[in-house]
Amino acid sequence: MSRTTRLGIIGAGRIGKMHAANLVRMPGVEVKGISDIRTDGLAEWAASLGIAHTTDDYRQLIEDPEIDAVLICSSTDTHPDIIVQAARAGKHIFCEKPISFDLAETERALEAVRQTGVKLQVGFVRRFDPSFRQGEGPGAGRCDRRAAPPPDHRPRSGAAGRGICESQRRHLHRHDHP
Repeated sequence: MSRTTRLGIIGAGRIGKMHAANLVRMPGVEVKGISDIRTDGLAEWAASLGIAHTTDDYRQLIEDPEIDAVLICSSTDTHPDIIVQAARAGKHIFCEKPISFDLAETERALEAVRQTGVKLQVGFVRRFDPSFRQGEGPGAGRCDRRAAPPPDHRPRSGAAGRGICESQRRHLHRHDHP
């Protein structure tokens, strides 16, 4: 007998929406809920994918006993705390890269995962994207429309959201160049 894996998605920005749209088409997967700090239009968008529950409080997803795992697609500054909370709640975790920009915070999050025995996967799919790898090296190449956010994307201000082009360049540099 096949078991359905029930997921909660934390963060409904560009990447969270992409994951949700892909996951709802997968057999054996149910996206049980999605959270975001910006709720305008969230319920309507989620309903269009068959996701019934939306909230502005990600802790509702972590505390839901029916949810097996969470996808952390929120801003990087929130990742370590959410990883710790999800791990302590026994949820398996997929976290968009990076876990943190701070090594001590990354280690704190990883220690919670080790202590609880949950599974953690960090997503970094762009490393193998040929159109993205063309630049090879910090600042090389160009960021063009292929890497642009969708038309409904609302850019954030401050350290948490400097734009997709800068974000991708910085992550490629940090991960692939010592």
